[in-house]
Amino acid sequence: MSKFIPNSFQMPNAIVDEFLSRISGNAFKCYALIARQTTGWQKQSDKISVSQFMDKCGIKDRKTAFSCLAELERVLLIKTYKSKGEITEFSLNFEFEDVDSEPVPKNGTSTKNSSEPVPKNGTSTSTKNWHSTKDTIKKNITNNTLTGINAHTHEAKRSAVLVLLEQFGITGKLAEDFIVHRKAKKAPITETALKGFQREADKAGIPIQQAVEIAVERGWIGFKADWKWQDDQPKQHRPKDNMRAEWNTPEAWAEVL
Repeated sequence: MSKFIPNSFQMPNAIVDEFLSRISGNAFKCYALIARQTTGWQKQSDKISVSQFMDKCGIKDRKTAFSCLAELERVLLIKTYKSKGEITEFSLNFEFEDVDSEPVPKNGTSTKNSSEPVPKNGTSTSTKNWHSTKDTIKKNITNNTLTGINAHTHEAKRSAVLVLLEQFGITGKLAEDFIVHRKAKKAPITETALKGFQREADKAGIPIQQAVEIAVERGWIGFKADWKWQDDQPKQHRPKDNMRAEWNTPEAWAEVL
């Protein structure tokens, strides 16, 4: 069976109608990849590494990849969420409220790719086109383009998490409890986190399900094989202030919290 069937992911028509001539070819490739990784999987955002952009989009130089992503940000087509030491998270931008306030360079042109003159009042003559872009994208949001995403975002994200947990053998009530537990700790359930649980469970010689259950029961955000997990009721110990148990040291709590 051919892979080339009409099961395609969706993006606003305005991207082709209004922006295809405004952005570079590599920038469009990057936008298409972000769309595939987000709306294509019924997600609002996704973490995508620079190496993924280079591999999937055929970009050979890291500087070029960064430049393309900066280009998409500059024209407000994408949003980025950056955290120190973590892969940048990307989402498509469907809100163009500030498009009309595009800065106009001092040389009197509206953008690098436009040669339209700018009046003395500093307002670009292409404002009408920007209004058209904004209106077109808003219409796409309200019609079938993103109806499923906006209406079922929570369900889709929850389903994706359940599928991920099932891949690690965490199902049923344990999966539900783990989701609630991680949400309370403000710690997302990711493949990396679950691999950490699996690695430490293997070191401890126990199934990952047991490691997860222990973490939930004891309020731990994670699990380490060298923690005092074999103690059935560690929280009932009441050592004297000057002879605190090893598990109750500030260093141990720092690892747990």
